[in-house]
Amino acid sequence: MEYITVNDIAKNLKITVRTVQKYCNSGFLAATKDFQGKQTYLVRTKDYLEWKSKFYRGSGKSIKRIEKVFDFSKEDLRTMAIEWLDWCKTGKLNGRPIGPRTLEIYEYYFNEYLKKLGRNFCKPIISVENLRNALGEYDPKSFSTKAKIYDSVLSFSKYLIEKKFFTEAQKLEFKKLKPKRVYPPKRTVITEEQYKVILDYIEKSTRSVYNKVLTKALVVMIVNTGLRAMEIANLKIEDVDLVNGIASVWLGKGNKNRKVGLNQDLIAVLQEYLKERLKAKPSQSDSFFTNAFKAPLCRDAIVRKFHRLSQGCEIKFSAHGFRRTFATFSSNRGKPLNHLRIALGHADLSTTQSYIMTTEDEVVEAMKGW
Repeated sequence: MEYITVNDIAKNLKITVRTVQKYCNSGFLAATKDFQGKQTYLVRTKDYLEWKSKFYRGSGKSIKRIEKVFDFSKEDLRTMAIEWLDWCKTGKLNGRPIGPRTLEIYEYYFNEYLKKLGRNFCKPIISVENLRNALGEYDPKSFSTKAKIYDSVLSFSKYLIEKKFFTEAQKLEFKKLKPKRVYPPKRTVITEEQYKVILDYIEKSTRSVYNKVLTKALVVMIVNTGLRAMEIANLKIEDVDLVNGIASVWLGKGNKNRKVGLNQDLIAVLQEYLKERLKAKPSQSDSFFTNAFKAPLCRDAIVRKFHRLSQGCEIKFSAHGFRRTFATFSSNRGKPLNHLRIALGHADLSTTQSYIMTTEDEVVEAMKGW
């Protein structure tokens, strides 16, 4: 017999049918809904026997005790999240360590999930119904936010599975709620003409010499290498070899290491920046990019700087938009797609292709010379 009913389980355990239905409804006992028969749930016999051997100790009281432990409060989950994030960081959860930026995203959006539930949430807190309600609070245009909440909760559910508080069957139910993009993504990319306008604006509008060379170096660096803002912020002086034209990226996204080449235009801009940067006589292990007070630039500081610059020159762009600009410029110049994939640090070639934002007008003009 592949499936058994809640009546059979109640009779076998000598507890009420309502109690068994409660276990199934909360996800404590993996089950599927039976819409044709009179019973509310059907349980696979194999799953039931495994569950019984793991949790049942001969009386209904022992199961109820375990169920109470399974029913965590929000504060319990926030405490457990500390260990979960540590498991992600060290690779204990998925077999490979997760980068610091992803950890920040997980922590922030997991707390957003708990906030969205409010006071009147279903139990247990980590459930399909609660996740559906939390994601439903956002506008369909907020795909990125919904996707990050989903990813953080799904990752936390893997942690709960390892701690024996969740099941694979419940995690599979989560996957039905994976957000799907309804509106096209907001992808920013600049043209060659806009790139020149931005550099001219930096030269004319920035009063401080140091801030001028710093801002220009940041823009030119990303447009010519495609580095992420986090990777730019983590660069050390010893990581940038201007003699050989190589920048080493250590523990980038996904904790991957890679190297990127530096062309002569970029090297000239970086040398101009370093003349001001090295006046403070930093050590080789100090951050390559710092503010005017010699404090290391963090990712958020770079993002804010570009936001102010975008508003000032009235051209819409972002740090990530400059990465797409690098991919688009390079592709238009005939650079091999696989070379771009390695330079951008992508695992999948399709991701690199999505970064290339060549317009139809550019293709038409290019075709005139074919």
